Amino acid sequence: MAKRTAEQARQRLFDAINGITDGFLLFDADDRLVLCNTQTHRFILAKNVLAPGITFAEFARRLAETGAFPAAAGRVDEWVAERIALHHRATGVQEYETTDGQCFRAVERRTGNGDTVCVYSNITALKQREIQLAEQSTLLTAIGENMVDGMSMVDAESRLIGWNRNFLNIFAIPANSLTGPKPRLDDLVR
Repeated sequence: MAKRTAEQARQRLFDAINGITDGFLLFDADDRLVLCNTQTHRFILAKNVLAPGITFAEFARRLAETGAFPAAAGRVDEWVAERIALHHRATGVQEYETTDGQCFRAVERRTGNGDTVCVYSNITALKQREIQLAEQSTLLTAIGENMVDGMSMVDAESRLIGWNRNFLNIFAIPANSLTGPKPRLDDLVR
C-alpha cells in the first residue's frame, strides 16, 4: 500500500511539473539532470541535448554547440564557463536570446538538499512589447518637447509627473528644482 501511495504521489508531482507552462529542470547536488518537463524541450531547443543524468556542464556545452545562442558564437568555451558560474551561484535571473529572435528568462534556485531548480520562461512577447513602449515613449517625448504650448501631467494627487520644456519656461520653473519628491502642481504655478 505504501509503495503504491508513493508511486501515485510521484506521478502526481511529475504530472504537475509537466503542467507548468515554463521549462523546468531539476539538477541534483552533483549537477546531474534528474528531470525536466516537456516545455523544456520547446523552450530551450533541447530535444537533442537533454538526457537523464547529463551534467549541467555537458548540457550548457551542447546548447552552445547547437548554434542557437548568438552570444556563444565563436566563444563556446567562454559562454559555457559563464553559464556554469551562474548556475553554481543559483541565485539570479539571466536572459538569453536565440538566433531565431526568441528571448528567454532563466531563474535558478538551490534547494535545501543542494539540488538546483531551473525555470525557463519565453519572454519574447514581453521584450517585443518593451521595445514598442520605448519607441512610443520616445515619440511622445519628442512630440511634447516640440510643442509650442506648455504641457504637464499630474497624478491623482496633483503631483507633477511629466512636463515639457515650454511648461517650465512659461511658469519660470528651473528644471533643477524638480529633482527629488514630485511637487504638487498648485505649489508650482501660483
